[in-house]
Amino acid sequence: MKALELTELYYGENIDLLIGAYNSLGLVYHDRGEYQKALDCFFKYVEPVKLAIGENHLRIATCYNNIGGVYQSQKEYNGALEYYFKAIKIAKILQGDSHPQVANYYNNVGVVYDSQKEYAKAREYYNKCLEIYKSIFGENDLRLALVYGNIGDLYNNQGEYDKALKYHFKSMEIYNFVYGKDDPRGMVNLINLGLVYKNQGEFEKALEYYSKSLEIVRAGYGDFHHSVSLCYLRMGDVYQAQKENDKAIECLAKALEIRKSLYGDNHPETMIIDDQMRLISVGKSERE
Repeated sequence: MKALELTELYYGENIDLLIGAYNSLGLVYHDRGEYQKALDCFFKYVEPVKLAIGENHLRIATCYNNIGGVYQSQKEYNGALEYYFKAIKIAKILQGDSHPQVANYYNNVGVVYDSQKEYAKAREYYNKCLEIYKSIFGENDLRLALVYGNIGDLYNNQGEYDKALKYHFKSMEIYNFVYGKDDPRGMVNLINLGLVYKNQGEFEKALEYYSKSLEIVRAGYGDFHHSVSLCYLRMGDVYQAQKENDKAIECLAKALEIRKSLYGDNHPETMIIDDQMRLISVGKSERE
């Protein structure tokens, strides 16, 4: 019997528990990369809530945001924007234009526009998000650090590397202020800085930042954590760019081992590394 059918059988006509179960199950499926199952759950969640309390409810806005997140993971960006904007509309009606939840949704919209290479629109929504966050939380809040990191990614994608570094360092300053310098929760900044340096062709500097990040996350999380696999993946990217294919494959193999242990063989997070290793191996064989 499918998980959705079991959920309906178990909770029966208890609508509150049933819709809560749909939402939780949808989040699990999204995390596992089973995107259609996630959407099935979220749409199952939406209908009884709309019938019971109408569309303009925060639970609906949250679910629309979750649906947008699944479409975003699938790179179906128009679908993502449709549901993010639905979430924004409801949140603004119920919470006002300057609520942190509205800012959260603005940030999500910015990420999608960045992925679509609509950089001016992405900056517009990131700035809307920052304006709300700063007015409520001040200058040293982790929410700002997240958006600064996203703006850094945007400039990196545009090839404006000096601006990218500026924003990633701003993000890192906040993480260091909140958590301290060597906390693994700030590793994302080291990874992002390494990526910018790699794109600039400063490979040794990139490896320096990736190695520092690897050291911190292994100390904080142990050897089998997603963040550890990400460090190995990024190091493999640098070695691949340097045409040091043996070192690249060695790093990617470590990343793959961790991803398989965490997610299994068929998760998108695993398969992307598998594909990359295969491409390197094919290219290496052709040159030999």
